[in-house]
Amino acid sequence: MNCRRRSTVGWSIGNVQLDFTGGVFSILQMILISYNYNDWKSIFGDPTKFGLGVISIFFDLMFMLQHYVLFRKPRVSGEYLQIEEKRRGCFNCLSTESEDKTPLISGKEKEEKRSRLQRLLHWC
Repeated sequence: MNCRRRSTVGWSIGNVQLDFTGGVFSILQMILISYNYNDWKSIFGDPTKFGLGVISIFFDLMFMLQHYVLFRKPRVSGEYLQIEEKRRGCFNCLSTESEDKTPLISGKEKEEKRSRLQRLLHWC
C-alpha cells in the first residue's frame, strides 16, 4: 500500500518506534549480562530472544526509512483524501456546494480548506 501511494499518511510511526526501542533494549540487556558475567558466548545462549530482537530492529528500521526518508512528503490523492474524510467523520467538511449546486464558498476558500486538511493529515 505504501509503495503504491508513495505515502505513509495515516500510519502511526509511534508503535514502530516503541518496538524498535524494545528490540534495542532486549539486545542491550543480553550484552550487559554477558559483560557482567564475562561470558560473551551467552549472548547467543538464547537464540530466540537474540533473533527476535535483531529481526524486530531490522524491520523497524525499514519502516522508519519509509516514513522519514523515502515517503517524507506525502502525495495525497483526492481519492485518499475522501477516504480520510469519511474515516474521520468529516466527509461533508469540504463541501463547497449546497444541495441545489450553488457555491457556498469561493475557489480560494476551498483550496485553503483543502490545504489545511492536507497539513493535518500529514501530521497524523
